[in-house]
Amino acid sequence: MSLREWFSKLVTGTPHEKITRFIDHTGRAETYLIRWHLVPKNRWCNVYLHKFIRNDSDDPHCHPWDSISFLIRGRIRERAFDIYAFEHEAQSTREIHAPALTYRGGEFAHSLELIDGKPAWSIFITGPKWRDWGFWTRHGFIPWTGYRDYYTRHGAEQ
Repeated sequence: MSLREWFSKLVTGTPHEKITRFIDHTGRAETYLIRWHLVPKNRWCNVYLHKFIRNDSDDPHCHPWDSISFLIRGRIRERAFDIYAFEHEAQSTREIHAPALTYRGGEFAHSLELIDGKPAWSIFITGPKWRDWGFWTRHGFIPWTGYRDYYTRHGAEQ
């Protein structure tokens, strides 16, 4: 995306990305996260405005970078998983209420859900990419690029 396109979307409020999750075995998807890039996307540090409108996938995921999230509006429930003793059951669950600041390392496996189904907004800051990102399933780690195929075969396995 050119700087002109990035800036035009930012100043008009047009999202830069709409992120989807799978909703059934056919691979149908729906938007759950709307993202604006507050700085042009780059390899060192990205700053996003996120609007969560639905829950994450049931399968926990991890990110390709360390990150800081500043929840500025709303409430979310975060389920955390231990990827080294993974039994596909949350090791801990916590509620996060705005305003709240959260650091997550790239290996931190989690899933987020909206409390009361109401949208939540956050400023999300990433460091440089240092790993692949994807989903943790009963069959182990599935890179995001293969998750659609995996999901159409197995679905979310909570």
